[in-house]
Amino acid sequence: MRIALLGGTGDIGEGLALRFARDTDHEILIGSRDPEKARDAVAAYEDELETRGADA
Repeated sequence: MRIALLGGTGDIGEGLALRFARDTDHEILIGSRDPEKARDAVAAYEDELETRGADA
């Protein structure tokens, strides 16, 4: 299943993205009005998950 987070670069979106990525096997899609900001957020979220010992 895919989970799309619109506003996935904000505070709440970040928390949801990290929680869903850590606690589920679903594909997480990050949405933002600014594509570059979304790409940067995904990279940061992947780094954070690796730090926490979760698969990104």
